[in-house]
Amino acid sequence: MATPYVSTYPIKAKSISCSSNHIIACTDSSLKIYSYPSFNFCQSIDNFPYPSQILLTQGQILTLSPKFQVWTYPEGILLFTYEASNPKHFSVDRHDVALLLKSKIVLLSLIDLSTVMEIEIKVEPNKILLISGRWILLQEKYWLRIINFEGKEIHSFNLKNPGLLGFMNWLQPAPDAIHIGQYGLICITTDEKTFFVDYDLKRYPRYQEINHEFMPLYVAFLHPCYILAFAKSYLNIYLIHSGECIYKMPNICYSEITAFTYDTLLMSNSDSLMCFSSPSLDTIISTYLGEKRFDVALEICADTCSNLESRVYFEYGVHMFFQDRDYQRAAHYMRKSEEYWGVCSLMSKIVKLPPIVKDKCKVNLENAVERIKNYSLLRSHFNYIAQFEPLTYDKTLKNKIIKNFIPFFHMIRKNDDQCLRNFAESWIFSAVLQIPKQTAELLPIVRDPSNTLPLYYCEGVLKKSGQYDLMLELFLSRKIYRPGLEVLFKKYEEEKTIYWLIKTRDYLSRMQSNEEVFLEYTIKLFCESKSLAEELFLTCPAIIPKLDILGKLLPMMMKYSGPRLVIGFLSVLENGPPEYYNYLAKIYIEETLDGEVNPKELVEFLNRKPTRYDPETVLTYFPKGYLQRERCLLLDLIGRYEEIIHYYIYEEKSLINAKLYVLYKRNTEVSSIFISKLCKSPSNQDHIKFLVDFLNEANPEIIDHHIALSLLPKNLPMDSIIKYLYNAFHSLEERKVKIKLKRRLQETHFLDLILDYYKHAHENVEITEDTRCDICKKKIKTKDFIVTYKGEIQHEDCYEQKKINTN
Repeated sequence: MATPYVSTYPIKAKSISCSSNHIIACTDSSLKIYSYPSFNFCQSIDNFPYPSQILLTQGQILTLSPKFQVWTYPEGILLFTYEASNPKHFSVDRHDVALLLKSKIVLLSLIDLSTVMEIEIKVEPNKILLISGRWILLQEKYWLRIINFEGKEIHSFNLKNPGLLGFMNWLQPAPDAIHIGQYGLICITTDEKTFFVDYDLKRYPRYQEINHEFMPLYVAFLHPCYILAFAKSYLNIYLIHSGECIYKMPNICYSEITAFTYDTLLMSNSDSLMCFSSPSLDTIISTYLGEKRFDVALEICADTCSNLESRVYFEYGVHMFFQDRDYQRAAHYMRKSEEYWGVCSLMSKIVKLPPIVKDKCKVNLENAVERIKNYSLLRSHFNYIAQFEPLTYDKTLKNKIIKNFIPFFHMIRKNDDQCLRNFAESWIFSAVLQIPKQTAELLPIVRDPSNTLPLYYCEGVLKKSGQYDLMLELFLSRKIYRPGLEVLFKKYEEEKTIYWLIKTRDYLSRMQSNEEVFLEYTIKLFCESKSLAEELFLTCPAIIPKLDILGKLLPMMMKYSGPRLVIGFLSVLENGPPEYYNYLAKIYIEETLDGEVNPKELVEFLNRKPTRYDPETVLTYFPKGYLQRERCLLLDLIGRYEEIIHYYIYEEKSLINAKLYVLYKRNTEVSSIFISKLCKSPSNQDHIKFLVDFLNEANPEIIDHHIALSLLPKNLPMDSIIKYLYNAFHSLEERKVKIKLKRRLQETHFLDLILDYYKHAHENVEITEDTRCDICKKKIKTKDFIVTYKGEIQHEDCYEQKKINTN
């Protein structure tokens, strides 16, 4: 629930004491002074007698060593020594000190260091506790007695099992009583219990009795409401309002050397000084609020003047509306609108709401206040909840309340009651603006197109607070664009910084309608920053599909920027009609002719897939005699292959490029055109030679052999095309269409040529007894071999098997 603040400092001391500003630590022969709470070393007083008890109070140092002495602070000059006897213990309250002697108690005034009175006692207490103007507590071994200043016993408590260790370095039980002066109470520990009595020695009912697991070794009180109980190896921290152990700290070894400040306990071990500070009240109160234990939370606030008091009353009131439901999830369960309005009543004055919202919701808020009159509430609580009595809100409290209730109002925005939704959105709007760095909470509302925020009021508030981003979001969600653009350009004219132009670009990119306003302010942006306007169009704003691109937008781009922007814009535009990309192709061609665009860019555009322009239309944009290679790309798209081959052979005079194009297309139609162009009359021997090389090297599958053989010159030596014939024959054979092709091949004398090839091969090869097959390495017989075009001699069976394996 709550964690105390524990820190350790390398300070060695055999006895310590502290005030609100300083700590004094005594060793055997010196006294050292440290600042508090920084624990910085200030000074040291040497040859200071070691005291068994020491106290720093009211600018003086009181010691018992063994005489009672008073020293100046911080000089360490001896002011007073009580010479009559050696006291066993002393206790100070306000300006008086009580000295415990053998058979009497002496009261001294710390103002003039004079004896006030002497009180005879018949018992021998171990220590005393002075309650100035009231009485004195005497701590005996088994009794705690209370006497007045006349020595008469008023009351006594039987300490059956006194277990608290001695105070300072005494080996006697410590007083089982703690004076809590600010509350006027005495805290008494006995029989494993701690309880509270007032100055009339009556049990104090507001604070619960604390039950310890074991008799503690030492008990201390920390302001404002904590009891520390030390056991052997751990520390328990109790809350006096509930009597509960709110934290258990293990591995804490108790030491007899202790001292107190207002809300801190100091404990000295052999080599260090431990500092225990009070846990955070905010954490404890928040925990009890989460558990709906409002009675404890209210009691804590009443005693401590916590700044969470108003929050406690708020959540108490919310609890009365929601009963046992969590207010952050209550919107899921509430069914009646008056339950919602009950919360709105509680929260209506914590923020400044728009006047129009107050007027609309006035009746609902009044009805909600009437409803809680029937609850069993204290009148003061009702007045707070109903806002009849004003609560004091500091900035921290307001922020905490707002943060707790923002989730609730986000939920009730989904309610069907339009008036209730209007209140919720307006409350969130006004509340969030009060929290630094919390404006992101408003984005879901201002971006919601159906939000009910009063536009004129919100515009004024956001302008005044400098929240221009939220204001622009609100305009965009309502699709009211001109006021936002006017504000942006007004801010730019005032400050002349590019920041507002960037905001303008982003704003224009999110517009979805009102084409005239978009074009108007786009031109203004072009005039102020051409680069930002170009960036706007290169990101394709949302409004683009609604614009007249060819009629208005592109001419405007050409006027204020140039062709480059048009090219970039149309290049990133998706799903446009072919007319857009025909226009883009025209711009590319014109700019390429003017030298403004690299031809490679035009080629990349024409080759881009999928093709979005109309090739027939774009082809008309090419001027005669220019950009012929680029024009060939379009001819290829529409299947005008003859013009491409003609250009490469006769205009560019590059047979190699024509051949590469044919090989690229891998098409019998293109190869037939290529062959016919090379065999065209009058024949050119260079062309025929290039054709023979092409036929021998090309893949036979891309050649129409019927057309090729019909076009080849009759006087062409067969030896020059043996490789082609071989490849053609086997490619046809592999297609397994021999019967169908046989007639065609006979008609073109192709089979005759093949037979002549085999006859020629057999007649020109000399076979001897040592001739072996190049595959199996066995001897070749006279009639069972073939000769490949490479001149290799192979068995027919080996050849056929190799062909099968290859396939």
